[in-house]
Amino acid sequence: MRKLPFDLPTVPLPEATDVVVLGAGLAGAATARYLAEGGVGVVVIDPDPGWVDPLGHVELGAVEQPHRTVASLGSQADPLFGFAREGAQLLEADGLLDRCGGLWVAMEHGEAEEIERSVEALAVLGEPAEAWSAAKVEGHLDGGHMGPALHLPRDGRIDPVAVRRLWRDVAPDVVWVKGWGRPVHDEDHDGVVVAVGGARIRAEMVVIAAGHRSAELDATLEGWLTPVRDQWLRTAPVDRPLPLGRAGHGWTAWQQDDDGCLWVSGARWASPHLEVGETDLTAEGEVVGRIRGRLEAFLRDRLQVGAPVEARGARAFAQTPDGLPVIGPLPGDRRTIVAAGFGPSSVAWSVAAARSIADGILDGGGAVPRCVESRRLVRWRRA
Repeated sequence: MRKLPFDLPTVPLPEATDVVVLGAGLAGAATARYLAEGGVGVVVIDPDPGWVDPLGHVELGAVEQPHRTVASLGSQADPLFGFAREGAQLLEADGLLDRCGGLWVAMEHGEAEEIERSVEALAVLGEPAEAWSAAKVEGHLDGGHMGPALHLPRDGRIDPVAVRRLWRDVAPDVVWVKGWGRPVHDEDHDGVVVAVGGARIRAEMVVIAAGHRSAELDATLEGWLTPVRDQWLRTAPVDRPLPLGRAGHGWTAWQQDDDGCLWVSGARWASPHLEVGETDLTAEGEVVGRIRGRLEAFLRDRLQVGAPVEARGARAFAQTPDGLPVIGPLPGDRRTIVAAGFGPSSVAWSVAAARSIADGILDGGGAVPRCVESRRLVRWRRA
């Protein structure tokens, strides 16, 4: 059974290091790993550095029908999908990615008509995709009750715990500190100073990768990273294999782990405010119960799974105005780098962002697609 949270040894805050990473999610942990491999001293600070997001769906696009992403980005669509491919390839090179393929099932009015358009749009990008009939989908689900789907053979899944364990083992020099770190002004130090409680650590650079809390760490990010709560449930082992996928404009997602347990997340549409602005991951009440009910109904009626629910929880992700991550130095501050706003489809983008940030610090490289560059913060502020 996947264990949450993940075991990480934490130590007292050192006085100085080369780079401080604020946030121990996939982007922060991967950045620390790549920097440490390059010989850079790294301290990762997080209030709960051992927590692991239980969802590991690896997708190459945004959480919308692919043809919409291609239409809205134009010439930038190809670099964006290429960026996600880089992240997936890094996971694959580590032996961590299972390219099991994924389904995007049409369940809402008018959604089925979008499947062929997405197949055509992805073909232009060199990305394989197929339109599956409802009968083929239900046969593949072995009893599930669904509609037609877009089949994406290069989608896959990871076990987030296995990923973090490998990164810990290959970069043992990374220092993990439990706490809430915040960059502070210090006239006596030319670099960056991060305060953690009553202590401080000096560094040459800081990477802000604290998810929806990143906006609390620098005023430049305020207003541009909106927190969104996403609920999930996990069943006991299911007695048949199920492909991973999304359904209903991507609002509900599911995946099965190696133990046969099924994870289902989403159904934010059952909330009157789509869970936007919600950060309480232990909340109860009518709205939480309504979403849980929709997830259980999807599990029972659509996937035809009768296994009991063993665990329930929630995560919070950060959404930007255009739905794409913000990656790179903050405008006017080359010592502060941000990697945030990955949304619900975070795995491939997070790893690619980490590699780019590390390359930029190590040798001045690390370009990212223009559509995810941090300079967008300036344009948003002027709009």
